[in-house]
Amino acid sequence: MNLSVFRARVLVLFSALLLGGCFQFETLVTVERGGTGTVTERFVMSGEVIEMLSAMAPEGETFDILDREQLEADAAKYGQGVTMVSAEPLETAFGKGYEVRYSFKDISQLRLDQDPRGKVPEGGEPPPETDPTYVTFEMKSSNEVVVHLPLQEPTAQEVDATSED
Repeated sequence: MNLSVFRARVLVLFSALLLGGCFQFETLVTVERGGTGTVTERFVMSGEVIEMLSAMAPEGETFDILDREQLEADAAKYGQGVTMVSAEPLETAFGKGYEVRYSFKDISQLRLDQDPRGKVPEGGEPPPETDPTYVTFEMKSSNEVVVHLPLQEPTAQEVDATSED
């Protein structure tokens, strides 16, 4: 598609409903001509989980799913030249969360972890003790971006669960 201003949109849906419907996580990568662009993430936890985490907060403290300092620190995990632009609270029919936007200077430096469990606030399931498998991008020309989506090998537990079905 040849446009005067090229916009390639790659929607990487890590999980619509994960962990039994506890949260929704969506990532949208927008690429401009020349390889710059933005990453927009939406993270929403169910109302029941928010209530549970709020009840578990230390006395005198309130639980807030939107941690701007952490989200700003997370920019470095996306690769060189990635910075946080904005972070706003988000409320949907499903629950509460946030929308954060990062900008990048070079799509080929961008990397996205395929496992969204690291986004779960303290009190959630910790991420596995394995090296992350990243989605990476390659700018072939001013209007062609290649997405590298490595397949993950199933764990022994996943293989066992599949064979039980």
